[in-house]
Amino acid sequence: MPSVHSSQVADLGERAFTAFDPDEFKVAGKRIRVFAVVVFDGNLLLNLRVTVSDRHADMPWPDGQVDAAYAVLTQTVRTAWQRLV
Repeated sequence: MPSVHSSQVADLGERAFTAFDPDEFKVAGKRIRVFAVVVFDGNLLLNLRVTVSDRHADMPWPDGQVDAAYAVLTQTVRTAWQRLV
């Protein structure tokens, strides 16, 4: 998937990263965008995925909106991770 944008998340588990695939798949003519935050640590794995059906499939997500979405998802994962470890 060459369109996947990913980056590492600091200070969360042994390894953590975010991924955004703006072109993952289409359902009934609507493009489904996928945001994910994944954390690995020892034998624990936390994978949070959010799918969004775009009304305007031909319009890319502006970087600011992608960053804002990840800020919320990453905070959700950090809060959940504290409950797991």
